[in-house]
Amino acid sequence: MGFDRKSNAATVQVTSPNDLWVLEVLLSEGDVVTARTTRMLKSPDGTERGERVPTTLSVRVEKTVFEPFMNALRVTGRVVEDPDELGVLGSYHTLVVEAGSTLTIRKDEWLEGELEELQREAFGGEVVIISVDYEEVALAKMWDYGIQPIASWRLSKPRKEDLKDQERFERQVEKISEELLGHVSPNTFVIVAGPGYLKQKVLDGLKRRLEAKGVSFEATLVDTEYGGVSGVKQAVNKAVDAGFLRKLRVTRESEVVDGLFREISRDEAKVAIGLDAVKSAAENGAVDTLIVSSRLLKASYSQLKPVMRAVEKFGGRVEVVGEHHEKGEQLVGLGGVAAILRYPIRSYSSS
Repeated sequence: MGFDRKSNAATVQVTSPNDLWVLEVLLSEGDVVTARTTRMLKSPDGTERGERVPTTLSVRVEKTVFEPFMNALRVTGRVVEDPDELGVLGSYHTLVVEAGSTLTIRKDEWLEGELEELQREAFGGEVVIISVDYEEVALAKMWDYGIQPIASWRLSKPRKEDLKDQERFERQVEKISEELLGHVSPNTFVIVAGPGYLKQKVLDGLKRRLEAKGVSFEATLVDTEYGGVSGVKQAVNKAVDAGFLRKLRVTRESEVVDGLFREISRDEAKVAIGLDAVKSAAENGAVDTLIVSSRLLKASYSQLKPVMRAVEKFGGRVEVVGEHHEKGEQLVGLGGVAAILRYPIRSYSSS
């Protein structure tokens, strides 16, 4: 990332969908975003010529749309700079930002925490979760911002005494292992989770097929109470606790939310919950760590920005937590914003 303090402009190279999520969280109404794009040309009478031309445009942000796991961020607003003089100043345009895009963002004011978010290196690999028991196999991917369900397959548990039934089940497992091949590459970390021995069998089948193609990958087994779709979240939680996902943002975010709940259990007076209580604590320099949900940050940025500014002024830190994983959902359940305080203040904990 490059940053020009004179113009308050940050230039960002998007390398992965994880970066798109960060940008969607940080972009707010009134920011100016500049990027390469295409624009439909119009004739002098205002009719479209049906020809799109490549150009660079700057739009003042009115709306951003990032559908999780769709790998594109749409930034819509009125054009404020038209360097190629296409005659589109003042008209609406949507910039489509994808992996590989370079864009420049100008804000009236950047908070230090916002710049740190842009500079924080996103995890460049993939994490695939295979959750398996004798009734179902589920496949999911982990991103910095949450869990993406990919597919699931039903299984029929074999009868122990029936050799043909056992053989049928073995063929089912082999077929599923074959279908999983397309989701694993050398840059993939694989978690195979579930109760009992079946997860080892699935992993062995996957390894055998990939090694035959000259592909090696990292993998680990995680014991869970159940497999299938129901077991995916438990697999993620156990993998986070075991440190397997240390490079993923979701690990840090989970630790932050866990730390918040530990403080609540120890002494509620060392925690402020809700915007009013957090704002009061921040203005008095009492906030050590401000924890805010990405959902609330997008919905109430104008209200939260002064709070974040006050926290930074007194040397506190700001942690933004995504909503698309279990710990993020827990924070949303608290209202989307909380703070760990430097010292106990009884009135904040009761608000």
